[in-house]
Parts: sequence; structure tokens; C-alpha cells
Amino acid sequence: MKLPSEGEINPQPGCLDGEHAVKTFLGKTLEEAELLFQEDGLSRQEDLMWMGPVGFVFYFSAALRYLKSPMSADDSDFASSMTALLEWRVLGENEDYDQIRSARAEIIDFCNHLMDHYDLYDIDFDIYGDLRPRLEKLLNKLQE
Repeated sequence: MKLPSEGEINPQPGCLDGEHAVKTFLGKTLEEAELLFQEDGLSRQEDLMWMGPVGFVFYFSAALRYLKSPMSADDSDFASSMTALLEWRVLGENEDYDQIRSARAEIIDFCNHLMDHYDLYDIDFDIYGDLRPRLEKLLNKLQE
């Protein structure tokens, strides 16, 4: 897979959030992007949120790699914010699910991994609530 172009990361010229995603991710390989998630998963999740579909599909793999790495242990902010991001993109609030459908298997893998290793992320119910019903709703949509 080729690296996403500037326009694929930020398809809306003038979008400041998209421009930040370009500044952070343009030219980065998946290995380099995974390191970015390790350094600051919460901020990189926000960059991922504002990427165009092509950029999202490419760099979501790095987010999944980070989630599965030992470096993500106790990163409840990342787990919670990624759940919200996936709800936004998959359940229709962003209206681009059809455009990111090629990442479906990886999104399912992300949700399943988070469910299967839930305690690893130290998700405080008082802060985040229970993410599992939200992940189940995502999985139901993804498996339609």
C-alpha cells in the first residue's frame, strides 16, 4: 500500500484539524505512525478522526498495532477515545462508513481485542463508563 497523499489525509483544504493530521502523518510509514501513537495516543487519535477516508484506512492499521502492543497497557484515554472515534465513523455520525469499509476487518479486530483484553487498559467506569456495550454495538454494525 502506498503512503497517503496530503489530499488523502486532508481532503478539505483549510480544515485546521486536517492540516494538523497532514503535519503529523504525511510521509510516515505504518511503523513510524505506530511510534506516534505510542508517544501520544490521545492526540494521534484526534488526527485520525479528521483524516479523509484513505488516510484513515491506511493509518488505522498503526492504531491497531499500538492497541495490541504492550505500550498501550493502561492507556484508557486511547481506548475510550478510539471507541468514540469508531462510533462516529462507523455508526453514521460522520457518514463515511462506506468509504472506510475496506478497514472493516481491522476495525472488528480492534473492537474484539479491546473487549478481550479490557482489563489491560484500566478503563475506569467512573470516568469512561462501560465501553463494552458500545463496542458490541459497533461489532453488530460491522458484522451486518
